[in-house]
Amino acid sequence: MTPKECFTFAALLRTNLSQEMLEIKVDDLLHRLGLWHCRNTKIGGVLFKGVSGGEKKRVSIGYELITEPQIILLDEPTSGLDSITALKTVKILKREAMRGKTIVCTIHSPSAEAFMQFSRLLLLHDGHQLYQGPTSEITSYLSHLNVVPSRFMNISDFLIKMSLAPA
Repeated sequence: MTPKECFTFAALLRTNLSQEMLEIKVDDLLHRLGLWHCRNTKIGGVLFKGVSGGEKKRVSIGYELITEPQIILLDEPTSGLDSITALKTVKILKREAMRGKTIVCTIHSPSAEAFMQFSRLLLLHDGHQLYQGPTSEITSYLSHLNVVPSRFMNISDFLIKMSLAPA
């Protein structure tokens, strides 16, 4: 199955769109997710390579986006991806959020640039909320607590190390 076939199948299964509207919707989604160039490439699997890992992740995301949900929950949408592909995926998710969708992701060890793409951060430790607010304000929040990461440290790495430190 190709990305285009996958989205078409999802649309047929989960919407009541006419054939003309279905094709427009599928083509639009292929463009939005950066999959137009591989729309007719087999997705692949264990025995056949097919599209790249990042493209597979975006096909999975697109399968859910075909119905234009208002809220999307993603569990580690960047795991297994290299940092450039992970950043590209996060930027695509940000664009979807700017289209009016609420995107909620769990994400582990993002690059500093990918981390700063998120507009809001909910930082948890052992089920307890450590911070909830704009991602851009986490450093100033920490400084109010007299917790300051080293100058060149990735803030997301610092937060992970901080939350793992013994009490």
